[in-house]
Amino acid sequence: MQKAQNFLEGADILLEHANWEAAATLGVHAVISSCDAITAKFLSCRHSGPTHLEVINLLEQLPMANRSELKTKITQTKEVILMKNKVEYEERPIKKTQAQKIVTQADRIVKWVATHVAQ
Repeated sequence: MQKAQNFLEGADILLEHANWEAAATLGVHAVISSCDAITAKFLSCRHSGPTHLEVINLLEQLPMANRSELKTKITQTKEVILMKNKVEYEERPIKKTQAQKIVTQADRIVKWVATHVAQ
């Protein structure tokens, strides 16, 4: 969980410095690390497949009482992970609004995971 929080902190700093690609990249990795933390805690496993989107299958298995909230977090996670290739590999630069959205979603996910991992 600490790694996810560190990535998120770095993303916030990079947003302040208008480094959109780096901020978005750290936002994506904050989400991936958060997924590892919550699935390790509740399912005793972490995603290890060829595509990060496969973590969605693990998230759907989480034993959360509030299924509606879980569904929202899964949707947010999917949105961020779908941006990973664009952020890291595509030639076109990331726009400010895209980076802000990724970091905002990452912040929501990291905070949500932190509350559940701490229990």
